[in-house]
Amino acid sequence: MAKFYTKEKERIVIRPLAFLVPIGIAFVIMLLLLPLMTLLIMLKGQVQEIEAKNLASYILLLPLIIACVPFFTYSRRKVVFEQNDRVVYLYTLFGKKRLMSFDEIGDITITANFGMAYYLKSKADRYGKGYRISPSFLKENDQSKREFDEVLLPAISEMKKTSTGPVVSDQKKLSLQAGVLSFYRSHNEGYVLGSLGGKWKYLPIAVVFLLFASIGWYPLISGAGWPEKDQFFLFMPLIPLGLGIAMISRRVVFDVNRKNIRLYHFGLPLITYPISRFAGFSIVRKTHNGAYSGTDVRMKFVKEGSKEPKELTLTGFGKTNPIEPFLDETEFVLEKFR
Repeated sequence: MAKFYTKEKERIVIRPLAFLVPIGIAFVIMLLLLPLMTLLIMLKGQVQEIEAKNLASYILLLPLIIACVPFFTYSRRKVVFEQNDRVVYLYTLFGKKRLMSFDEIGDITITANFGMAYYLKSKADRYGKGYRISPSFLKENDQSKREFDEVLLPAISEMKKTSTGPVVSDQKKLSLQAGVLSFYRSHNEGYVLGSLGGKWKYLPIAVVFLLFASIGWYPLISGAGWPEKDQFFLFMPLIPLGLGIAMISRRVVFDVNRKNIRLYHFGLPLITYPISRFAGFSIVRKTHNGAYSGTDVRMKFVKEGSKEPKELTLTGFGKTNPIEPFLDETEFVLEKFR
């Protein structure tokens, strides 16, 4: 692998996607040679018989060649640790973006996904994906990974040591002590988890309901009467309607008096979790067909004599920044059980 970083006294420059260049070149060469090799096979190697019209197939391959451009544009991305500014920048073809100051640098984690790669996270978003700062390593003892571990990680750590650290405000702690909560509200039994995401989160289920209703109830709306056939379609709208009511009626109650947490649907307590079995939080990052679809915050409960924990999903977040304050408030609520 070609050298993907530059280490200077005042700055460290890393090109985490530099490995895309040889991949892009290989694809372009393959696409350029494909029609030519096909012609040579058809003409049995008679190069002199190749005419200009035979090369018209390159026009069809032009979109595929253009599709290779991102290999070269993404490879130009640079993550720069600037000692003088004490800031981490991301450079792309579209300019410079400030990622975080040295004081805001959190963990540097390694993620295994089509190879191993290091990601930089900020203290304010510990549960986010972070920013990629390394190429992909095929295995643990990869030479490039050893070089990253032995050269770049210590250099980044040394830069962080020169940071004086931010002045942390206690305003959030003072708000919690005063009982000012953003995610929970007081209840006569303790606390209730508020509805997060606003009314817009019900929009997809409302659209599905209207679609099913327009199909299933069209005979009744148009005055055609009760259909003799395909009566199943009349009940189709009840499926999204039931799901919508279940979503709206969902409540998580932290009962301080009874020392348990109850999950309600349709106004009924369906599941009860004793607080004595609480075994910590679980942060689950969800993907659908490879695309990020949100992050769940869950509570784990372990029954005595059982190794497999049961999980209660408190809520989900599209962005991971609110997870930290949400956990702080949840910890505050759990303190009331003690």
